[in-house]
Amino acid sequence: MARLDPSCALVLWDERLSYDDRAANTAASLTSDYTEAELRPGLPVRAGRLLAQVSGTQTADAAVKVSTAYPGVPGRTGVRVLASPDGGTSYLGHLRETDIRRWQMHPDAVGSGSETFGATAAVCTSTGRPIVVYGSDDDTVVSYYDGSTWQSATGDFAGNGYAEEGCAIAVDPITGLLVLVTVDASDNLRTWHSDDDGETWTLISNTDPGLSSTGGGRAALAATRGGLVLLVQRDGTNGDVDQFASSDLGSVWTQVDTASTEGLGWALVVQDGTIFSFSYDASTSAVQMTRTVSPYESILDATEVAIDTSGLTVAGITAWADAAGVLYCVVADGSSSGIFVGLSSTDGGVTWASNGISWASGASNSGPRKLAGAHTPYGAIVACTGESPSNPTQDGSGHVLWLGGWEQIEWAQTTESAFAPGVGIDGTLWLPFSGPAAGDYTVTGAGSATLGANGWALSGEQVATLTDGDAPLHIFEVDAVTGGSLTSLDIGFRVTWSGTELIVRMSTVGFRLYDSVDGSVIDTVATSLAARTQFVVTESALYYRATGDKSWTKVTYTLVSGTPGGSRDTEHAFGNFAGSTSSRWYAAGCSSATYRDGANGARAGKATPCFLPDEVGVPALLTLYDGPGIAGETATVEPRSSYTVEHLDPVLHPSPDVRWRSTTDGPEHVTWDLGDESELGRAVALVVTGASLRQVALEYWSGSAWVTGGTLDLATGLSGLSYTAAGDVLEPASGTSSAGRYIQPGELVGGYLIVSGSPNTTHRIVANGGGVWADGSAMPPWIRVEDATGLGSSGTCAIVAPGGVMLVYASSSVSARYWRVRFPAQDCPDDVLEAGTIWAGRVVVPGAPPDWTWTDDEEPNVQRATSPYGTSRAREIGPTRRTWTWGWADGGTDLYPLRAASASMDFVGPSGGRPMTAAEDVWWTLRDVLRSHQARPVCALRTVPASGTTITDPTLWLYGYLDGSVAARGVVGTEGEDELVRVSSLSIVEQV
Repeated sequence: MARLDPSCALVLWDERLSYDDRAANTAASLTSDYTEAELRPGLPVRAGRLLAQVSGTQTADAAVKVSTAYPGVPGRTGVRVLASPDGGTSYLGHLRETDIRRWQMHPDAVGSGSETFGATAAVCTSTGRPIVVYGSDDDTVVSYYDGSTWQSATGDFAGNGYAEEGCAIAVDPITGLLVLVTVDASDNLRTWHSDDDGETWTLISNTDPGLSSTGGGRAALAATRGGLVLLVQRDGTNGDVDQFASSDLGSVWTQVDTASTEGLGWALVVQDGTIFSFSYDASTSAVQMTRTVSPYESILDATEVAIDTSGLTVAGITAWADAAGVLYCVVADGSSSGIFVGLSSTDGGVTWASNGISWASGASNSGPRKLAGAHTPYGAIVACTGESPSNPTQDGSGHVLWLGGWEQIEWAQTTESAFAPGVGIDGTLWLPFSGPAAGDYTVTGAGSATLGANGWALSGEQVATLTDGDAPLHIFEVDAVTGGSLTSLDIGFRVTWSGTELIVRMSTVGFRLYDSVDGSVIDTVATSLAARTQFVVTESALYYRATGDKSWTKVTYTLVSGTPGGSRDTEHAFGNFAGSTSSRWYAAGCSSATYRDGANGARAGKATPCFLPDEVGVPALLTLYDGPGIAGETATVEPRSSYTVEHLDPVLHPSPDVRWRSTTDGPEHVTWDLGDESELGRAVALVVTGASLRQVALEYWSGSAWVTGGTLDLATGLSGLSYTAAGDVLEPASGTSSAGRYIQPGELVGGYLIVSGSPNTTHRIVANGGGVWADGSAMPPWIRVEDATGLGSSGTCAIVAPGGVMLVYASSSVSARYWRVRFPAQDCPDDVLEAGTIWAGRVVVPGAPPDWTWTDDEEPNVQRATSPYGTSRAREIGPTRRTWTWGWADGGTDLYPLRAASASMDFVGPSGGRPMTAAEDVWWTLRDVLRSHQARPVCALRTVPASGTTITDPTLWLYGYLDGSVAARGVVGTEGEDELVRVSSLSIVEQV
């Protein structure tokens, strides 16, 4: 019997350590204790037949607060609340995605007798900013929405033709770059780029693709990972349409197809990699939808799906998808002055639901035309044309339609004490999920604030101010007031309109209304503010009530016009204005009460309260995205992190670039309860990828204490190194300690340096050269860092690699019910822990070394296109990917030791560890690996380190998945006794 050293190994992920099954994050004994960065509201989970309580303790007959997963738009992928004014027969409230909320004429696209706007485009940037484009015969208007008004973009549009024959805009899903295409009167295609969220534009190309006279003013553009697809319609009826594609973001366009009488309108939508096209065919009275997956495949010849629009004379069409993947198509009826029909599909366009909607009051008598829509954080928007006030032709001025979100709900006022109108809030608001600072507020003061289930709890001076608060209605909710005064503003709120200002001072015994312009006291209200109290404030009245009351109490006043203190204008502020005070705030915000006059557009927010009048008399109806709810049903909306710990799971989120991020630099830990004592394997490995941290420990519970099995250190062999620096580049210094290995070119990118000092500083690595870090090295490596602040001209550092593997061997079985990965306190960039995947599993070693003819291939990830001239261009669509291949075919493996089944057979295993595999057992070991992990992550090791040792050299380990098959071929020998078998190659493909 002899022990043979393992030559290579595979680490197999242990499904029992899935992050889906982690212990609760309560920091109690034997549970997890970790943090997650950027908490936001999660998706709603139905919680039973109770009153409709969406957050906190609000009930339906008081105020229902709605938190959403998509900022500022309740109901998009989260919760929708409706109230019934007639006991449940009908419900009003939140608008659907295609319902018109208001309209406004675009201030920079007003038509005249000599100018009409006949082309439109709309998009939402990767940061959530709406962009609209309007084209006329002597102007191209590009503007972006800053949260309250439309701002003009800059670009040499005047010197490069105009967009009267069509314009289209899209966002590149890889880079976030904005691409705009305009079609001028000479049928030239111009491509423009913006890399600053639409504020400035640069002309990239100007080509004549050979279009016939267009005259239609219609174009559609979509961006996919495979390139751009562009449709240009040649005339305004059922005329010709051309399809173009580009693999270089519009520098060069290739004509893919052309067709005649293909329909009216045209819109393109990309959803989950599929390109959807929409057009209207008058001959069939239906909207036609087609699909393809590549810009270079004809979408004009694809199989059509008919969406019934019978009874309508379609004069305009657009389409988009929301954050939940729901497809929307909107058409305008040209036979009526305002029929605006929205259609939606939740099954990828297979079935569609429609709803006829009246065109918003005050808009063009002929309704909207030339539609271009997009989903945004403010609800959907549609750029369109309509009648110009000074030149009533159809394509006169540019308009913006605001769809979805909240509408103004009106009920008949029955009592003076009731606040009759239901107020749909579209302003900047917050709830415990986000806080004022996340909703455009500025927070100042020397006190402290805690954000949680009890709202925004303030101690000492803390004031939140919204400087763009010009709105008729202002909303506040507060309780637990201690301290405060009625004679000075210690606790309370201040609302400033243009020339008037109301101050409300609060104390434990009530509140006082104060006109700050003339210094007069308006009224004093005696009431306990220990209970949660809501305020709705206008320039002429204040309404208040405890959250358990059904009716509002009204205080009227006439404010004196003048100059409020400090020349304040259109803002509101709330909180603790003095020390030795405390209060808790649950909601704040402002609302435009007149949605349809174009004033005060919706601003980004994290949550929206809807105040229900006492006339409702029944609980609100709560509906979820996956279908209607029932009266009295509730939902729980738990916080969800943008950098959840579930991103560490190699099955749920296999890419190392999808990361967990904490809010501390440790200590933290994630724990698993296996239910019974169990062994992870005779040898266990811990794998870390995409990391910005140094140490992770694998531990188990002995029954009385946590025992460390091993600690992965991504600076193994790379610490205590001396350097000299010039700017942001450093190299080995004379007399430096030696690194434990050769540093490969580029392998440290994504890692960081820890520079010794008081305190230590960290520096992210953006590039490195290969070499040996040693005194007098003939080939010294170099490292370039992101930020050289604190680097100095020389010093001592540790180099932390972005990933690695640590193996642990035990001389006897280790079984435990509780296992965990622990992150000790350590130096990390930005003082937070961050990693792509962290997982553990058993180590499997083949019973014989692989052939010397292994391969390690790295393949590019580009899409290449060749122009008719023969010029080739490549577009990077993702990172490169490596593939390892091992085989056992040269010498083969002898099955005689296995067939003999001797108790003293040779085995493969580490020194000091337990036997892992019988010698020569390759065939069935690899077959078992393939069966158990054909769809699960693995990590391949070209060498097997000593127990507790971390390897970071990327040439020695590869995280990925299995590819290929395990095939054995008999060569010689007697079957069942002493066969010589050759095993085909098996590949491990890198996970990127």
